[in-house]
Amino acid sequence: RLSLPYSICDGTGNPANPNHWLKEFLDSKADIYCQNWTIFDNPFLSHSYVDELCKEYEGTVYYNRYILGQWKMAEGVIYSKFADNPSAFLLDDEEIQKLRLINIEVGVDFGGNNSAHAFVCTGFTQGYADVIHLEHKRIPEQIDSNELNKQFIEFTKMVYNKYSRSFVTNCDNAEPVLIRSLRNSIAQSGNGNKTIIENAIKMSVKQRIRLEIALMGAGRFWIRRGLNELVKAYSEAVWKKDEPDERLDNGTSDIDSLDASEYS
Repeated sequence: RLSLPYSICDGTGNPANPNHWLKEFLDSKADIYCQNWTIFDNPFLSHSYVDELCKEYEGTVYYNRYILGQWKMAEGVIYSKFADNPSAFLLDDEEIQKLRLINIEVGVDFGGNNSAHAFVCTGFTQGYADVIHLEHKRIPEQIDSNELNKQFIEFTKMVYNKYSRSFVTNCDNAEPVLIRSLRNSIAQSGNGNKTIIENAIKMSVKQRIRLEIALMGAGRFWIRRGLNELVKAYSEAVWKKDEPDERLDNGTSDIDSLDASEYS
């Protein structure tokens, strides 16, 4: 497309990691005029809008990229704002009741080699303004499908009885056999009116992380007090070293619970 003598490409965008192919092209000997800007250089954005964006991405790699316009490698703790002060993101039962949930959903991640099964129940307030992780169960033991079905039914009953509403269960769609097994067990147990089991819509991990960081920064992300394992999972999640924008998933941290919460 740029093969003719008069061909010109004008482009603008946000930086990514320093190993990105576009960064390599910009650093090449091609005929390029490149300007670098920060978000503060844009005279058409209101101060309040810029302030809100800064709050959303504060302390993360996205602040460097989207606010300061820097080609920055993702490294270290992913949810640094959460990890620095987890108690700021916790709600008591009384506080949750005041927020008035309009909907709840459950996410299920199936364990494989060296990973665990995980269930997470998440609530949403009016207008989906707040996301609150309400219940969490992690099964680190190696169990068969019958035991998995049994524990899922128990979790389903607990959620239904506690929050007095039916819900959708979003399962890791990489395991269709286990999903069918859950559906059959729910139907046979007589709990079919409590939950509908669906395949989770799996955005890329990078998209999920960006969403959660934005929710945390905007004060819209919460965990019910007492879910210590889930708090630990968010506090200990780190970027994969030398792999651009990938979350480390080698068994050293609880990625299973994070996946389940994201499916929910």
